[in-house]
This record gives sequence, C-alpha cells and structure tokens, in this order.
Amino acid sequence: MGVFRFFYSSACHHGVTKNALAALRKKTGCTFANCRKALELHNNDEIKAEEWLKEQIKSLGWITAEKLQSRAASQGLIGIASSKKKVAMVEINCETDFVSKNEKFKNMVNIAAKACLKYPLLSSGTDTHTILLNSETMGKLKVGNETLKDQLAVLVGTIGENLLLKRAFCFETTNDDIEVAYSIHPPCQNSDVLIGKFGSFISYRRLKGENVNGDVKPTDNVGYSLCQHIIGMSPSKIGEYNVDEPSKNSNDEKIFIYQDFLFDETKTVGEILNESQIEILDFKRFECGEAEPEKTTEQ
Repeated sequence: MGVFRFFYSSACHHGVTKNALAALRKKTGCTFANCRKALELHNNDEIKAEEWLKEQIKSLGWITAEKLQSRAASQGLIGIASSKKKVAMVEINCETDFVSKNEKFKNMVNIAAKACLKYPLLSSGTDTHTILLNSETMGKLKVGNETLKDQLAVLVGTIGENLLLKRAFCFETTNDDIEVAYSIHPPCQNSDVLIGKFGSFISYRRLKGENVNGDVKPTDNVGYSLCQHIIGMSPSKIGEYNVDEPSKNSNDEKIFIYQDFLFDETKTVGEILNESQIEILDFKRFECGEAEPEKTTEQ
C-alpha cells in the first residue's frame, strides 16, 4: 500500500513491539512505518491505532478518487444477490479488465450487491416492488458504520483506478403466485453473489384457468433459460399480441415474445411461454459498460 507512505516521514522505534506491528499490518495492509506511527500516536493501543489508520486510508482514498474521477471507467462487473423472492442486480465499473479480475474489486461487487439487497422496498398495500438505484443513491447505502461510497474510495486508493457505483436494480415480492429467475454470463460464483459481465432478471407467474392446457407440464428451468435468452438476444420490451407487430426480419426482432428462442430457433419466445404455461411480468438486463445508465425509477 505504497500510496500511503507519505503520512509517516520519520522512524521512531520507542515502545512499539514486533507483535503489535505485525498484527496491525495484517489487519490494515499498511506499511510497517505507518503502523509504527499509528501505535506511537496512540500509546500502543492497537484498536485506536487501527481506527486512525483506517481514517488515513479513507482520506487518501478520497483524494485519489477526486484525482481520477474524470477518467473513463467502462470495464467492471455485474453482481446478483438474492434472498427468497428478493433480488438485487448491481453494476460496478473500473477502468481496465485487469482490475475487474482483482479479488478486492470482486469483493466490492459482493458488498454492493448485498447492501442493495437490504434496500427497503415493500410498503403497506403492495406485495411487489421494483426500483432502479443510481450511483448517488447506491453510494449512501450503509455497510456497517461506513457508506458504500466510503468503501469505494478506500478501494480507489488501493487499486489506483477510477471506480464507479453505476446502478442497481432491486425487486421484491411476497406474492405466492409470482416467481423470479436470474442469470449471469459468464458465470462466476463469488461467495454467495453471482458475478459476470452480463446479468438478467425476470419475474413471472404460472397461468391458471380453463385456457391452460393440462397436458403441458411447466418446465422448472424455463425461467433460467429465458434469462439466458435475454442476455443473448437483448429484447427491448415484452410485447403484446394484437398490439405490437413483429419485425419483418427476425434477426432484427427486439420484442421479446416474437424473438426466436435462443435454445430452439424453430419456436418463438411467445410459443415457449405458452407451452410452459407462464406469463412474463417484468424483465431487466444489465450489460457492463453500457453507454447510458437507466434513470432511477420506482414501481
């Protein structure tokens, strides 16, 4: 963590033990010189020394972040966290693909996804709610005693690249009839958060009633397959029969129900939905580095 060396300029060895130095360095990642300085300033109190070092790291991180904020950050990762029928999908950006493979950066995506998963959604009178969070709102979310923005600034100081909390999509339902599915590509498990370059989500329900063909059994993995289709084919809307017209060229089709199904091009997505007895209620697709992030919206 050489970027922080300047906050200690003179070596003073009085009263500082090797064990305390080693323990503090392991906890903070700071140089021995800075760990020694922290212990000297706080009379060998390791807890206070650690707190002081973290504040110094945060301050230097903010300085670095301000210097780098004008640099383009179009690489990064998508992360998806879930709990029952609550899902959060986030995008965190960096400058280079090399940094996106860094374990500390991946951990930041993990932390951000879990923080967004805790975002309060449901209110009285509603059983289903979605929201798109912008960078500013994400940055204010708390992780322990710190905000996501604080943690990101520390990481900027460590990695030395411009990093950005770009956006998050959050969904929650308590409706037993509504099911959810999501997918990441290429898939990479990072703790209990999925991470990759593309992410997708759908909410749907099983059809009921006289018009449902009882001979057709619902496909358990159809939701996941549809999410993979969304990643690959990038539909712009679900679409409605007798309202939306299919494209003359199937290769240019952007309406979900009229697209050729990714895993069986002899059928359209609409036909797959009919066979599987499901209705798509909503979907969301994130592609890392998309030029224009979506505005914050609530439903």
